Amino acid sequence: MFADDMVLFTTDQKSLQAQLDSLYIYSVKWGLKINIDKTKICIFRKRKQNIDFQWYINDTPVETVNSFCYLGVKFNCNGALSEAIKALSDQALKAVNGLYSLFSRLKFDVKTKLTLFDRMVEPVLLYCAEVWGVYDTSCLDRIHMKFCKRILGVKMQTPNMAVLGELGRYPLSILCKERVLKYWLKLVNNPDSIMTDIFRDQCNNVNSPRCTNWPKYVKTLLEQLGYGYLWNHIAPNINYFPMLQKRLRDQFIQEWHGSITNMPKLEYYSRFKTLFMFEPYLTNVDYDYLRKLLSCFRMSSHCLAIETGRYSGIARDQRICQNCNLNVIESEYHVLLTCPKYKNLRSKYLPKTSWPNLKMFDNLLSSAKKKVQWNICKYLKEIYLLRV
Repeated sequence: MFADDMVLFTTDQKSLQAQLDSLYIYSVKWGLKINIDKTKICIFRKRKQNIDFQWYINDTPVETVNSFCYLGVKFNCNGALSEAIKALSDQALKAVNGLYSLFSRLKFDVKTKLTLFDRMVEPVLLYCAEVWGVYDTSCLDRIHMKFCKRILGVKMQTPNMAVLGELGRYPLSILCKERVLKYWLKLVNNPDSIMTDIFRDQCNNVNSPRCTNWPKYVKTLLEQLGYGYLWNHIAPNINYFPMLQKRLRDQFIQEWHGSITNMPKLEYYSRFKTLFMFEPYLTNVDYDYLRKLLSCFRMSSHCLAIETGRYSGIARDQRICQNCNLNVIESEYHVLLTCPKYKNLRSKYLPKTSWPNLKMFDNLLSSAKKKVQWNICKYLKEIYLLRV
C-alpha cells in the first residue's frame, strides 16, 4: 500500500490539498493504489478547534482524526505523547501476561525470568523512548515493579527501592533517560541531518522559563547530572555516553541508599543490604517456596507483628511478640536470633554463638554461602509453622 507508509507535513490547508492531488497523480502514473480508508489527516494544534476545511483524494473525502498511529507510535493532535506511552504500556501488559502463563507451565530461575522480561517486554515498553522519554514514565515503572514483586513473591506494598536493590535493577525511567541522552549525542554529532536542524530550531527557546520542549528537558537533565557545560561544549570524536550513563546510575544508587536508610519499614534491611546488586540467594535457593520466604523476610513483607501492627495502627513499640514472654517487639532480629520459642530450631539450622547480636544478624542475612542461605530458609519455614 503506497499511502500507508507516507506522512505529509504542511502548515497550510490548501498546500496539503495540492500535495494530495500530486500524490494521486503520481500513484495513477505508476499504477499504485492508495487505500483511502487508511489515509487520515491529523491537525496538530494546542487547543481543539472546529475545522471547516475538507480534503479529497480523487473526489473522495479524507477523514480528519484527533490521533493516529505511525510506525508503532500513537500521535495526538495536541502534540503530547502521553497516549503513545499508554498504548505501549497496554501492549507490554499483553507480553507480561504471556510470560506469567509461561511461568505457570515451566520452571525458570529468577535470572532467567528477568532476562525474558528484558528481551520480550522491555523493548515494547521503551520503543521510541528517545522521543517520549521526556514525559511522565511512571506507568512503565509500575509494570516493571509489579513484575519484579511477583517473581520475588513479596506483597505489592513492599517498598520499590527494596525490590530494585534486591534484584540490582534500575527503574525503566532511568533507562529512558539514558536513551534520551544517547539520542541527543547522536544529533549533535551529526550536524548535517534534518533532525539536527529541527533540534537546533527548538533550542532557540530553551532559556525561556515557559519552554517545555525536548531540548529543554535534555539541557535540564545535563545540569542535574553536573554536566551542564556539555550543552555548548561538545568535543568531536569523544564518546560522552558512558560517562553520562555512569553518573545517572550513580545518582540513582545514592538515592536508593538514602531511601532505604530513611524508611522505618526497612530499618533492618538497610543494615545488611549495603550493595546495590543481584542477591546470590535468588540463584542459590532454587526451591521457589523457600526462596520467597527469605525474600519476604528480608524486605519486611512477612506476617511478623512489627509489620502486621502497621496495618492495624498499633504503635511500633507495642507490636509485641505473642510467642514468648520477653515483652519485646516481634522484629526480624527477634525471630531470627532471640525468641525462646525457636531455640531448638536455631541450634539446628543457625551457627552457634555465645550471645546474639546485630552483627551476627547482619552477617547471616548478607552471607553469600549457599548452605547458610538454605538453612535460613528452612528455619523460616519451620518457625512459621510454630507461630501463634
